Amino acid sequence: MKRPTVFLITGLYLLLPILLSSQVSITGIITDGDGEVIIGANIYLENTYDGTSSGVNGEFRFTTSEQGEQTLIVTYLGYAETRKNIRIAQEAIELRITLKENAVELQKVVITAGAYDAGGVNKREILKPLDILTTAGATGDIAGALNTLPGTQTVGESGRLFVRGGEGYETKTFIDGLQVMNFYSISAPNTPGRSRFMPYMFSGTSFSTGGYSAEYGQALSSALILNSKFKATQQRTDISLMSVGADIGTSRVWEKASLSAKAQYTNLDPYMSLINQEIDWIDAPTSLNGSVAYRRQISTSGILKVFGNFNRSGFELNQYGIGDPTITTPTETTNGYTYLNAMIQEVIGNGWQIRGGASFTHNRDDIRPAENHIRENEGGIHTKVTLEKTLSSQLKIKMGGEFFHRNFYQDYQQPTENFFNRYEFTEQLAGLFAETDIYLTSSLLARVGLRSEYSGLNQKIHLAPRLSLALKTSESGQLSAAFGQFQQSAQNRWLMVNDQLEQEKADHFILNYQISQENRTFRMEIYYKKYRDLVKFQSGSAYQPSASSNSGDG
Repeated sequence: MKRPTVFLITGLYLLLPILLSSQVSITGIITDGDGEVIIGANIYLENTYDGTSSGVNGEFRFTTSEQGEQTLIVTYLGYAETRKNIRIAQEAIELRITLKENAVELQKVVITAGAYDAGGVNKREILKPLDILTTAGATGDIAGALNTLPGTQTVGESGRLFVRGGEGYETKTFIDGLQVMNFYSISAPNTPGRSRFMPYMFSGTSFSTGGYSAEYGQALSSALILNSKFKATQQRTDISLMSVGADIGTSRVWEKASLSAKAQYTNLDPYMSLINQEIDWIDAPTSLNGSVAYRRQISTSGILKVFGNFNRSGFELNQYGIGDPTITTPTETTNGYTYLNAMIQEVIGNGWQIRGGASFTHNRDDIRPAENHIRENEGGIHTKVTLEKTLSSQLKIKMGGEFFHRNFYQDYQQPTENFFNRYEFTEQLAGLFAETDIYLTSSLLARVGLRSEYSGLNQKIHLAPRLSLALKTSESGQLSAAFGQFQQSAQNRWLMVNDQLEQEKADHFILNYQISQENRTFRMEIYYKKYRDLVKFQSGSAYQPSASSNSGDG
């Protein structure tokens, strides 16, 4: 080896500790005045490119080669800019910074037209997760509790969410921004079904009765948005014994991850034998449910969420003839359901927050009236990526794209007649959306959005503009207005016969006034909803493709 090369390598080894020691680590946590952590705050050294954003626990960490007196700046929408003088030497620096709300931000306006938030960032909470569990008559069911809110209609024989005169299928549910198909469990005719998910699994619930965000689509009337919890905080195991079943749940917690699982068995035979339901049960409803939730902090600003829900249920009863109640048909119904959801949230360069994920749903119903057999099978995948950034204290933008793929088929078999028939369709939808929150003044907010969707069935592009305005009228009251166009694919029972049906459409106009004082909320709302391109069919010819069209309105 030549002598200059030896000197060069030796010099690099000698310089390496010096180079490493010149990089000083700055860590800390960002909170508000109530001690709540702040996610996505921008932290940087003035006049440098050194900085980062706070993560899901409000924590941050970055390194810098700067030395001496420096100014650390922290900014976040709705809070006053915080400047802290620090002295950088050789030792690591650890900070705890509390942000104060801007005087003009303390009473800043939020969108309330058609929206109910619980446990989210909106401080005007109406219904918290605990309220959902304790609402009288809701029996711990999400839909049952939300059916007590204005704008919904209780339909006892269904149990689903019916919003402003719409059908139950017009309300769609999203977990961490990803769509859930077949949100409700199976039920006997004229008896209410329940949602498959328990309220305590979620940290926030947002329910819209119209005029909702451009981020969400394929819902004519309403969007129910559920945000799952972050990492579990304690290890525990719970066992519950009931007269109609039992369940067991457990949670395991590590430094940066947690795993929770629950299994539940329910058998309503004891209950049905004591209380007459006026239903001729052969075998009362039974179900086996399981859920798994895994959370992992992948960086100081990122988190991975994985969630799964599994269900097997069934019952058997005697169906009485409509024309002749003396004729009974033993009918067995079974259901198998699987839902998987994975989502990653991270703060990337230059203050952008990215959220991406995918969900998978599979649902299978088997109905056996006497010797006949009806099978309905639906499977779907939903993928989505969303980008958000706060450009200033007056401007915030959100944009993204998503893709839906689903397949549905219905088989009908009559063994005695040697008859078999299948209806089937496969649908692919692609969507793009963009939305901007503009604080025109501290009392006036405008939210402008546009959503576009491409339907693979009829190869058409649909545009759906959204607009919301909110004006703060007093310290505790505000006036809001919303307009939006919404579209949704026709129901499976129509698409399986005629897959060329257009998207059904609805226009929403909402005017709302809300005042909240001393833990009480008064809300008054006026709305107008116009339906277009609804599916109509000729009576007696529903299973003929030519008998259905998009000629309905309302």
